[in-house]
Amino acid sequence: MEKHQSNTQQQKKRSSRRDRQRNARHLKINAAKALFGDKCQDCGYDKHWEILEFHHKIPRSITGRLSVSHVKNWSWGNFRDELLEHCVLLCPTCHKARHLTEDNDSLKYTNEIDF
Repeated sequence: MEKHQSNTQQQKKRSSRRDRQRNARHLKINAAKALFGDKCQDCGYDKHWEILEFHHKIPRSITGRLSVSHVKNWSWGNFRDELLEHCVLLCPTCHKARHLTEDNDSLKYTNEIDF
């Protein structure tokens, strides 16, 4: 019986630590969105800041930069600087439109090269 209680307590500690880490990452993302005014940088959408997404100004395939999901574990200062320098905040529609434009531009470039 004691062993079962001990395992349960350990599981609760691990669970609460994961919850705290997850909450800290969410707070960091929310604070970063506030730096951009909680609105889409392209169209100004600001009704539901929770759905806004970060987009790299220069595609990660070119720069080799890490995704936002990786850098959100960095210290606040490094995370903030990374986003302010390399990202914009967009609504899902504008984010998709940016990717479509970038993908079309890279296709045009690829088609112009003789292989």
